[in-house]
Amino acid sequence: MRNLAKKLKLNILRDRGEYFGIVGAISITITTLISYLINLSLNPSFNITTFAVSELGTGPKISSGVFGLGLLIASFCQIPLYISVINYFRKKECSVYLIKIVALGTLFSTISHNILSLVPFERVVLLLF
Repeated sequence: MRNLAKKLKLNILRDRGEYFGIVGAISITITTLISYLINLSLNPSFNITTFAVSELGTGPKISSGVFGLGLLIASFCQIPLYISVINYFRKKECSVYLIKIVALGTLFSTISHNILSLVPFERVVLLLF
């Protein structure tokens, strides 16, 4: 019974990763909106059209925490999504090089999102644009 449950979990991660992608997209959207509203209430001069969205991660403490949490959730939801994409390419008998490129992009994307969400940033660099 335990082996069956383990296989079922693996099949869900491998074959139904698109649901994790949807959860990741929804989580980053909701946490970005919450972070924007918190940042707007604490800093009324903040405008989403003139500032970069990534500056939500450098805003007030709670705002940057919410934004970082959304990035972290989205990055961990990307892993089953990418496993599902790689499995899809294997089923369609795509080129080995394409599968390797997707796997490498997966690795870089997940690591960069985790670094962005875990490393605190301070706004000390003058923006030149």
